[in-house]
Amino acid sequence: MQDRSEEFLELYRTLEQKASIEYGYPDDGKAISRLIKNRKFEDLQLYLKAAREARNVLSHYPGKVLEAGDILVEKIKKAIDRLDYDKSIALTMTRRSMLLCATMDDMLLPLMREMKRRGFSNIPILEDEKPVGVFSSSSLLLYLADNSSRELSSLRLRDLGRYVELTKDNPTKWSFLDSSASNYQARMILRESALKRPLSIIMITPSGRSDTKLSGIVVPWDLIKN
Repeated sequence: MQDRSEEFLELYRTLEQKASIEYGYPDDGKAISRLIKNRKFEDLQLYLKAAREARNVLSHYPGKVLEAGDILVEKIKKAIDRLDYDKSIALTMTRRSMLLCATMDDMLLPLMREMKRRGFSNIPILEDEKPVGVFSSSSLLLYLADNSSRELSSLRLRDLGRYVELTKDNPTKWSFLDSSASNYQARMILRESALKRPLSIIMITPSGRSDTKLSGIVVPWDLIKN
C-alpha cells in the first residue's frame, strides 16, 4: 500500500479550514470533531473519526508508526468536495442591495422598462422590506388574458392581484429558504420542483418565510454557476 501520509495531512488541514469557514466553527482545532456530529456527513462519520485519530498519530509521532492509505485520503477528498458543493446560500444569492425590487404601488410600465434595462426577469415585491409578491412578464400576460380592456399605462402592480401575490395563481413559481441554508438545500428544492412546475426564484430571508425582511434571491442559473 502506498504511503500517502503527507498528502493526507495536507488534505486534513484543508478540510479543517473549509469546515471552519463554511460553518463558522471557532478556530480551536476541533473543526473535524464538530463535522463528525454534522448530519450532512453522517455517511462519512466513521472515516472522519479514523482520520482524526490518524492525524493525531502522524502529527505527534512522525515516522513509520502509521501510514495513511488510499481509503482515508479519498474519504477526506469526498468530505472536501461536499463542503465545496454545500457552501452557504448567503455566498451565492444576489443580495438585497443589488436587487431591483418593487412595491404594490409601483406603476407597471416604468417598472418593466427598468427590468429590461437591468436584465431582471423576476423581481420581488416588498412591503416594509418583507416579500409580499413576485412579478414577471408572465404575471402581466395572465392578467391581460382576463382583463384585455385595461389600459397598461394606468396599471400598478397591485392591480394584477393574485397574479403577483404569493398565491398558487402566480405564474412565477417561487419558494423561500432561510439565510443559513446551503446550496445543496436549494438544489434539492429545484430538483423537486422540476417534477411539477420549475422554480423561477428562491427568496432568502432570515426565517425562510415571508414574515422577515428579504436578504436576497437565488435563481436557477446561480446554482448552475456554483
